[in-house]
Amino acid sequence: MQRRRRRRRRRRRRRRVAAARSSTSSCTADADCTENEANTICRQAGYNAGYCAYLGGSSTSDSSLCLSSELNTSGECNQSAITNSGECYENSHCVSNICDTTTIPCDYSGNGGSCYEDFDCLSNSCTSNLCNASDQWDTCRTTEDCLLGLSCDETTFQCLLAP
Repeated sequence: MQRRRRRRRRRRRRRRVAAARSSTSSCTADADCTENEANTICRQAGYNAGYCAYLGGSSTSDSSLCLSSELNTSGECNQSAITNSGECYENSHCVSNICDTTTIPCDYSGNGGSCYEDFDCLSNSCTSNLCNASDQWDTCRTTEDCLLGLSCDETTFQCLLAP
């Protein structure tokens, strides 16, 4: 049973990759993509490395052509985020505006940062596409990520009662 599931997943992944490759231009640099269509980038890693991808805000009917692999209800590519496992090569590609260029995915948003879902936030709480402040014991980067009266411990990166 598990083997069948794995095989199906592999087949689906191969089909998505093949579909993305057949629908986009091959590239070695961003200029190869932007000369054909604005708001595109050359993927540098992953299954679709060497193929162009649309950045957030671009219109397309195929989510596999988006850098984020996700479309919104208007048929535009979402920005990359933790929840959509989107790739990034610079901060502007991410809804959080924080790209970890060493591992390629976007990082979590802090208090007041943009998000699509709860999991996009350090606090694990997204309301109206904005991250809420982290509560006691939640993850933080700075004290600004914590609720009032808490501070960010720079050793554990958790919000704790302020000294």
